[in-house]
Amino acid sequence: MEIDYLANHQDTVGLIAGWFYEEWSYLYPHRTRGDFENLVSERSRKDKLPLALVAAESGTIIGTISLKAQEVSKRFDYIPWVAGLYVVKEMRGRGVGKKLVEALECRAREMGIQKLFLYTPRSERFYSRLGWSIIGHTSYRGTPVSLMEKDLKRRS
Repeated sequence: MEIDYLANHQDTVGLIAGWFYEEWSYLYPHRTRGDFENLVSERSRKDKLPLALVAAESGTIIGTISLKAQEVSKRFDYIPWVAGLYVVKEMRGRGVGKKLVEALECRAREMGIQKLFLYTPRSERFYSRLGWSIIGHTSYRGTPVSLMEKDLKRRS
């Protein structure tokens, strides 16, 4: 498996937007698939936020993860955010998500970022195993979520 920048695989923006639309459109009922494509396209960067990484196996994109400045609008003091971790269903449980998270954490360290945040409605155990800590609970667009952080100065 290889991890690379979405910027090097811009031909997959539509594919990834489709994944996001299918997985998370319930949170954004007013957004179209085209809106999701625009959001994913904005992450086609290497040196500034927002950016995204993709995982590929045998030339096929099998997952993605993003790093962006803002996510939960009520928490402007939490910057930056890990978002959009997605692994195709048939590849789940094989360590793809873990490798994407670790690669993004590494890239964030290289950018001088010392702390990361995320929210999740149901993956607290996954992130906890990777050294993330729950720092609170809230509701995001009507869905209960856990807020989590990771101090990148400490290795897990």
